[in-house]
Amino acid sequence: MGVQSAAFAAASLEKLSIETLNLDMHSTTERIPTPTASIVRPRSHYLFEGVRMTLAYRVWVAAEWRFADADIREITEAIDEGFNVVDCGYNCYNPTSEIAAINRANVNQTVELSREMGMFLCGPVKHAVHWSDGLYDPTVLPLLQLWKFRVSQGEEPSDQEIERLKRLVGFEKLNFGGNVANPHEGGVTITKTVRGMQLDLCGIAKGLAVDIIVNRLNALGHSNVYVDWGGDIRSTGSHSFRPWLAALAHPKSLDPDVEQFARQPIEQSSNPNRPTKVTLQAKGSSPLSVPCAVQARLQNPEGELSHRAIRPCNAGAANGLPASPTERDVHSTTAGGGKIHGEKYAGYVRINDLSMATSGDYENVWLTYKKVAQEAPPEKRVYCGIVMPTTGKCIEPGQGTVASVSVMTRHCSYADGVATAALAQGDAQKSRAWLDDVILKSDGEVVGYCIITRGAGDVITSPGFRSFMV
Repeated sequence: MGVQSAAFAAASLEKLSIETLNLDMHSTTERIPTPTASIVRPRSHYLFEGVRMTLAYRVWVAAEWRFADADIREITEAIDEGFNVVDCGYNCYNPTSEIAAINRANVNQTVELSREMGMFLCGPVKHAVHWSDGLYDPTVLPLLQLWKFRVSQGEEPSDQEIERLKRLVGFEKLNFGGNVANPHEGGVTITKTVRGMQLDLCGIAKGLAVDIIVNRLNALGHSNVYVDWGGDIRSTGSHSFRPWLAALAHPKSLDPDVEQFARQPIEQSSNPNRPTKVTLQAKGSSPLSVPCAVQARLQNPEGELSHRAIRPCNAGAANGLPASPTERDVHSTTAGGGKIHGEKYAGYVRINDLSMATSGDYENVWLTYKKVAQEAPPEKRVYCGIVMPTTGKCIEPGQGTVASVSVMTRHCSYADGVATAALAQGDAQKSRAWLDDVILKSDGEVVGYCIITRGAGDVITSPGFRSFMV
């Protein structure tokens, strides 16, 4: 697949997400037109938030009119539609999804893909695999399931178990047929050549959901939006009198007493989905009423940011609102690289009409005990829950390894796979060299990156990333 096809695949997916928009979602409510460059009206900022597939999402919509009930319903439906597309198509843990049906298919059984799935597998997924030299590979699911099972027992897989399942891993072991040259027209097929192969698209499909939601909101006439689902971010337009901003946080410390935050990965959330709540953000401390059936409340600014690496700054002094904690607490940025010296946040990134995703070794921490000698006590080891397809092992954080990678792209469906592959490089200089190469290969899709190391806190930023830091 040539270099030019990255941009073409992204554009085709974006067009498809708008084509499949449910026309019944369009409201007949009369709206104030979006202002021209010479006319700027104050904006109302609405925050839609909830939980889908165990991950929190936040969608900001800036508008020049006060939303009516119909507007609120329309936006909520557009958000739900975006998540439903991913849940029904790409969520391998949903037994009725298309990817689950592919996983159930027998070896050498040809399966015809939906147009959307064919475009996604032959576009962002194939590019992420190719660019990463196999460090991102969606066929890693059997190894991931093995690690989850063993970690739930406080152990780690044996070398024999890993080697046995490694034969099931390899995107090149999937045969694509049919209309592969023009997947946007449909008719692409897939065949597994090894019995037991399984695909997990959940990580990279997060970005696809974000892209779909942004595109659908734009198609409804909302040009100033900011979508964040589990740390995958994309925005269009601007906040108001300033750009949309993302706060770049320090990687979470891996405390020696890791038991206090290490999670058993097989545990399922008791509430994987939570209904959308809507907030109308405004001056002062009193919440404004929002005439809709969905609960309205004023957002607590102190709860704005969590340990996720990237979070939006919802209010700023430029439009007369109180500065958020992120803006108030930042004392310096990392625009020139260097080291982090204890500020709460490393800086801000202007993210207008761009996407960003962050992969960190602190996001899914696993703790195991391994017997290394007959008479010695078990050795405690800490792993990041990302399995490297090339070795079958999980990433093991350590002094000087890569703690987090933030990648800025044009479309969010590309950001997560690239960030994960960069984290899997392990060494900061290897990650830097690899990302520089990806930027050259990507035909403008990958814009820049920020790498932060564990221990010393060294920060490495590309020129493209630095140009967006404030």
